[in-house]
Amino acid sequence: MAKIVTVYRDTRGIFQPVEMGAIRWLKISEALARRGHTVDMAMSETFSPEMERSTAAGGLPLRRVPLRDVRWSDYDVVKTLFDLGFQTLEEYRGSGHPFIISKLGSVVDAHDREGIYFYGAYREELYATQERINASSRYVTLLSEGARELWWDLFGPKTNIL
Repeated sequence: MAKIVTVYRDTRGIFQPVEMGAIRWLKISEALARRGHTVDMAMSETFSPEMERSTAAGGLPLRRVPLRDVRWSDYDVVKTLFDLGFQTLEEYRGSGHPFIISKLGSVVDAHDREGIYFYGAYREELYATQERINASSRYVTLLSEGARELWWDLFGPKTNIL
């Protein structure tokens, strides 16, 4: 099985999965561990007592590793969650890894447009991140058919979309 590190965000404080992005990160990491992979969650947070004791379902360990100490080359796969996860990976010099799987919740266009609920400078930042994801990621996971169609319109049809 693979050795996988998952990356979401770089924030300080105690990791408590109460917002949907953090819950998804934890549940995706647990699901990968249940399938037999060795999974580390790279984070800068300290861990709540519940997280210190937690293991993935089935009693498999789910390790938390400090972002500052991650040796990206020790992993077969890097799984990023959302634009923040990829930006965190870049900040900690891991975006050159040969096997990145990037999960995105939304896809934005290069220009403001109806139906895309991110505008102006924030949308521009998201789009720039998408361009880097497109260039660096082996696979990109999108949440909807509409997101896939827009991705293909922006970056061309590809077979690496999950």
